[in-house]
Amino acid sequence: MTATAETIDLAKFRTLVPISALRDHNLQRLHARARVFTANAAELIFPVGSRDSDSIYLLDGEIELVDADNAIHRTLSATSPDALHRVAHGAPRQFAARAKTPIRYLRVDTALLDVLLTSDQTGTFEVVEISAGDIGDDGGDWMAAVLQNRLFQRLPPEKLQAMFMRMEQLDVNQGDIVIKQNAPGDFFYVIVRGRCGVFRDMPGRAHPLKVAELPSGSCFGEDALISDSPRNATVVMLEPGVLMRLSKTDFNHLLANSIIKPLLAGEAKRRVAAKEAHWLDVRMPNEFANAHMDGAVNIPLFMLRAKLDKLDKSTPYIVYCDGGHRSMIAAFILERNGFQVQFLKDGISAS
Repeated sequence: MTATAETIDLAKFRTLVPISALRDHNLQRLHARARVFTANAAELIFPVGSRDSDSIYLLDGEIELVDADNAIHRTLSATSPDALHRVAHGAPRQFAARAKTPIRYLRVDTALLDVLLTSDQTGTFEVVEISAGDIGDDGGDWMAAVLQNRLFQRLPPEKLQAMFMRMEQLDVNQGDIVIKQNAPGDFFYVIVRGRCGVFRDMPGRAHPLKVAELPSGSCFGEDALISDSPRNATVVMLEPGVLMRLSKTDFNHLLANSIIKPLLAGEAKRRVAAKEAHWLDVRMPNEFANAHMDGAVNIPLFMLRAKLDKLDKSTPYIVYCDGGHRSMIAAFILERNGFQVQFLKDGISAS
């Protein structure tokens, strides 16, 4: 499949379902972010069971919907009235889509579409009016960037709506310290405009070590909110910019409690014994060596982001530590990166 530089005609875009239900402003906002792709005959558009974040519309040509046994369920033509609807929409997808002829098709961000439909149909807010201030033309871009994050794609539209409504704008200058290492966690942040540097105080170093740089659209600050622990780094503005932030209370209510699912020890052990999940121990190696769950994989929390490629996204994991705090953060990181994950409530000590 190949992305093209073209955009779909707005008049055609208005006929697609459920896009046709959008008010004009939100329809045009979604249209600006829709992308046209091409594919050759026999090329796979998506497989059975996929959970990709896009809605697919067929624009030209024909595709075959194929079941898990590779049997053709039906053929869809772009000239058919059914082509106004999303192709095999749902998660997971019940059929694969394969090009029968050369095709053109449209990809639309499903999460953004759902938010816009919700805002239009409830009449409670307009996406362009989320902030009390004027954040400029890139105001919609930060929303689109946030909604590309798998973390937010798991939220129902009404919670996405509430999240955006409760965020507040923060104008910042170059050199401003947004969060300070070892301070209590108070907000979750999204960079609307500008860049941030992430610095960490290290033993034996006279000055903090720069460990990362965050561009516009990045999110940060969640670890301390989930674990209720101090900040593990300092974040400084590298240039003037605009941030949106969500309070700890709202974050935990809308996000963490909606996505991260704890398991009691009995159920966790049952799932592992039935080979429905695998243990993942995020404690330090010496803690693991002292005692651990049978069959567990050990990846310390501080190494988890760098070791994600060592884990299998088709395998459900149950994460644990001693008391539950580290495993909550680990579960959040894994969830955001597309893994099936839950964490052991109250940690290994509860088992």
